[in-house]
Amino acid sequence: MADVNNPQLYTIGRGKLLWQLTGEDGWRDLGNATDFSVNVKTDKVDHFSNRGGIGVKDKTVVLKQEATGKFKLEELSADNLLMFLMG
Repeated sequence: MADVNNPQLYTIGRGKLLWQLTGEDGWRDLGNATDFSVNVKTDKVDHFSNRGGIGVKDKTVVLKQEATGKFKLEELSADNLLMFLMG
């Protein structure tokens, strides 16, 4: 088994948080984001074949996927406020 404790693979995630509304051409820099997270939820159902007498899983079907994201911004600009209040 490979050694999973490899400091060469460590990362400190940082970068710009850019946003593009549907129908817009360019991306907007939202300013300094102090926190950012993404959560993906997948609902699946397994199918089993019983042709051999013992149930054997032969397929997994994805029924639904949902993704949510959260972030905290330090810059409460008028543009950011309007966008988040859907104005």
